[in-house]
Amino acid sequence: MSINKKAKSHDLLHDNPFAINVLASGQEQLALNFAGKHDPKLDIPWREGQTAPYLGGTVAHFQCEPHEAYDGGDHTLFIGQVVHFRYNDGDALGYFRSRFTRLTEPRVAASPGTHDPFELPYDAYE
Repeated sequence: MSINKKAKSHDLLHDNPFAINVLASGQEQLALNFAGKHDPKLDIPWREGQTAPYLGGTVAHFQCEPHEAYDGGDHTLFIGQVVHFRYNDGDALGYFRSRFTRLTEPRVAASPGTHDPFELPYDAYE
Protein backbone atom coordinates (compact mmCIF):
# COMPACT_ATOMS: atom_id res chain seq x y z
CA MET A 1 0.00 0.00 0.00
CA SER A 2 1.27 3.48 -0.83
CA ILE A 3 0.84 6.14 1.90
CA ASN A 4 1.75 9.82 1.77
CA LYS A 5 4.46 10.55 4.33
CA LYS A 6 2.39 13.48 5.65
CA ALA A 7 -0.65 11.28 6.36
CA LYS A 8 -1.53 10.73 10.03
CA SER A 9 -1.52 6.95 9.54
CA HIS A 10 1.92 6.85 7.89
CA ASP A 11 4.00 6.38 11.04
CA LEU A 12 1.52 3.87 12.48
CA LEU A 13 2.20 1.45 9.63
CA HIS A 14 5.92 0.95 10.23
CA ASP A 15 6.41 -2.60 11.53
CA ASN A 16 2.70 -3.05 12.32
CA PRO A 17 0.14 -5.42 10.80
CA PHE A 18 -2.44 -3.85 8.49
CA ALA A 19 -5.49 -4.68 6.41
CA ILE A 20 -6.30 -3.90 2.79
CA ASN A 21 -10.02 -3.53 2.05
CA VAL A 22 -11.70 -3.83 -1.36
CA LEU A 23 -14.80 -1.67 -0.95
CA ALA A 24 -18.17 -2.70 -2.34
CA SER A 25 -19.77 -0.56 -5.04
CA GLY A 26 -22.14 1.09 -2.54
CA GLN A 27 -19.43 2.27 -0.14
CA GLU A 28 -18.57 5.63 -1.75
CA GLN A 29 -19.13 7.56 1.49
CA LEU A 30 -16.72 5.27 3.30
CA ALA A 31 -14.11 5.82 0.59
CA LEU A 32 -14.55 9.59 0.81
CA ASN A 33 -14.20 9.45 4.58
CA PHE A 34 -10.82 7.72 4.34
CA ALA A 35 -9.76 10.08 1.54
CA GLY A 36 -9.95 12.97 4.02
CA LYS A 37 -13.57 14.12 3.66
CA HIS A 38 -14.52 13.06 7.18
CA ASP A 39 -18.17 12.68 8.06
CA PRO A 40 -18.59 12.52 11.87
CA LYS A 41 -22.05 10.96 11.41
CA LEU A 42 -20.72 8.07 9.31
CA ASP A 43 -20.75 4.72 11.08
CA ILE A 44 -17.44 3.00 10.28
CA PRO A 45 -18.07 -0.78 10.20
CA TRP A 46 -14.84 -1.87 11.91
CA ARG A 47 -14.36 -5.61 12.48
CA GLU A 48 -11.71 -7.30 14.59
CA GLY A 49 -9.31 -9.28 12.42
CA GLN A 50 -6.70 -11.92 13.15
CA THR A 51 -3.86 -9.41 12.73
CA ALA A 52 -5.50 -6.01 12.21
CA PRO A 53 -8.97 -4.46 12.13
CA TYR A 54 -10.74 -4.45 8.77
CA LEU A 55 -13.93 -2.98 7.34
CA GLY A 56 -17.18 -4.93 7.22
CA GLY A 57 -19.42 -5.05 4.16
CA THR A 58 -16.52 -5.05 1.72
CA VAL A 59 -16.06 -7.27 -1.32
CA ALA A 60 -12.75 -8.50 0.11
CA HIS A 61 -10.12 -7.81 2.73
CA PHE A 62 -6.53 -8.93 3.16
CA GLN A 63 -4.88 -9.03 6.57
CA CYS A 64 -1.14 -8.55 6.34
CA GLU A 65 1.97 -8.80 8.46
CA PRO A 66 4.63 -6.18 7.62
CA HIS A 67 7.28 -7.35 5.17
CA GLU A 68 9.12 -4.36 3.66
CA ALA A 69 8.82 -0.60 3.37
CA TYR A 70 10.25 1.28 0.37
CA ASP A 71 10.85 5.00 0.01
CA GLY A 72 8.84 6.41 -2.87
CA GLY A 73 9.65 10.12 -2.59
CA ASP A 74 6.68 11.75 -0.84
CA HIS A 75 5.11 8.31 -0.23
CA THR A 76 6.19 5.05 1.38
CA LEU A 77 5.26 1.77 -0.26
CA PHE A 78 4.41 -0.77 2.43
CA ILE A 79 4.56 -4.41 1.35
CA GLY A 80 2.81 -6.98 3.52
CA GLN A 81 2.62 -10.74 3.64
CA VAL A 82 -1.02 -11.81 3.43
CA VAL A 83 -1.81 -14.06 6.39
CA HIS A 84 -5.61 -14.12 6.06
CA PHE A 85 -8.13 -13.02 3.45
CA ARG A 86 -11.85 -13.21 2.80
CA TYR A 87 -13.95 -12.35 -0.24
CA ASN A 88 -17.65 -11.99 -0.93
CA ASP A 89 -19.75 -11.93 -4.07
CA GLY A 90 -20.61 -8.52 -5.45
CA ASP A 91 -19.36 -5.55 -7.42
CA ALA A 92 -16.35 -3.59 -6.18
CA LEU A 93 -15.87 0.15 -5.97
CA GLY A 94 -13.27 1.63 -8.31
CA TYR A 95 -11.95 5.15 -8.83
CA PHE A 96 -10.93 6.30 -12.29
CA ARG A 97 -10.54 9.79 -13.81
CA SER A 98 -11.70 11.50 -10.61
CA ARG A 99 -14.91 9.46 -10.43
CA PHE A 100 -16.16 6.41 -8.65
CA THR A 101 -17.01 3.50 -10.88
CA ARG A 102 -18.51 0.06 -10.41
CA LEU A 103 -16.18 -2.86 -11.10
CA THR A 104 -18.63 -5.59 -11.95
CA GLU A 105 -18.14 -9.08 -10.69
CA PRO A 106 -16.90 -11.36 -13.50
CA ARG A 107 -19.60 -13.63 -14.82
CA VAL A 108 -18.83 -17.30 -15.25
CA ALA A 109 -19.13 -18.36 -18.89
CA ALA A 110 -21.44 -21.20 -19.76
CA SER A 111 -19.78 -24.58 -19.80
CA PRO A 112 -18.67 -25.49 -23.32
CA GLY A 113 -19.66 -29.09 -22.68
CA THR A 114 -17.41 -31.94 -23.78
CA HIS A 115 -16.55 -30.50 -27.20
CA ASP A 116 -12.81 -30.27 -27.76
CA PRO A 117 -12.12 -27.49 -30.30
CA PHE A 118 -8.77 -29.09 -31.18
CA GLU A 119 -10.21 -32.52 -31.99
CA LEU A 120 -10.90 -33.11 -35.67
CA PRO A 121 -13.94 -35.05 -36.78
CA TYR A 122 -13.20 -38.60 -37.96
CA ASP A 123 -14.04 -37.74 -41.55
CA ALA A 124 -11.67 -34.75 -41.74
CA TYR A 125 -9.05 -36.77 -43.63
CA GLU A 126 -11.37 -38.25 -46.24
